[in-house]
Amino acid sequence: MFSVLVVEDNDLIARQLARCVSENRWLELAGVAATEQDAIDKARRVRPDLVLLDFGLSTPLAGFDVWHAMHTLEKVPKVIAVTAAGDMSTVQKAQDHGAFDYVVKPFTSAVIHAKLADYVDNRRRQMAVPPHVSQATIDWVFSLRRRPAVLPAGLERKTLESVVGVLRAAAAPLRVSEVAGQVSVARETANRYLLYLHEQGITVRVREHGRPGPPPYLYALAPLWSPAPADPATP
Repeated sequence: MFSVLVVEDNDLIARQLARCVSENRWLELAGVAATEQDAIDKARRVRPDLVLLDFGLSTPLAGFDVWHAMHTLEKVPKVIAVTAAGDMSTVQKAQDHGAFDYVVKPFTSAVIHAKLADYVDNRRRQMAVPPHVSQATIDWVFSLRRRPAVLPAGLERKTLESVVGVLRAAAAPLRVSEVAGQVSVARETANRYLLYLHEQGITVRVREHGRPGPPPYLYALAPLWSPAPADPATP
């Protein structure tokens, strides 16, 4: 399991985040902190794998001070920013600091669940990679950190995550129409998201032959994005 520290000074939001963590079977809540010093002290003590970090503690960007302090720890945790700061300069600053992801308040539990699932998926895949890897694998690992913080016009993060979720759960490559049906969007909309994911190297596509007319594409997550191996202890 991966340990998670929640740093949030709003008690209601802190409880919501803690509940989302506890509902993911791969995550363990390591603690909740409401102040900078408490966050630093708890991080030193529990050595979390991941921190859900509110930037606006005593000051609008105090969370960055916490983040700087955590970089002095022997084990530096990954960070998902959970903040009211939606300006591009703060987004860029978080990205430059190596944020795993960024969530703007207000948010739904579904968004947090998706971000946590992405973190778990990423960690499990990295753990499955052998010690000595190819350049292609190294490029893939670094590409995860280069995901754009802002999507192209016309694309929404929630829908994009839904499309990725459908592909992740699929046992075989899917047609555009199948993805559209499962996400409940128009075929043209699903096609735009699938093309974007393909451009980002997150999906692969192959032609489906044996049908009348031009063969359509089938989409699947790229090899290193394919569903993680099942837990042997899971029935």
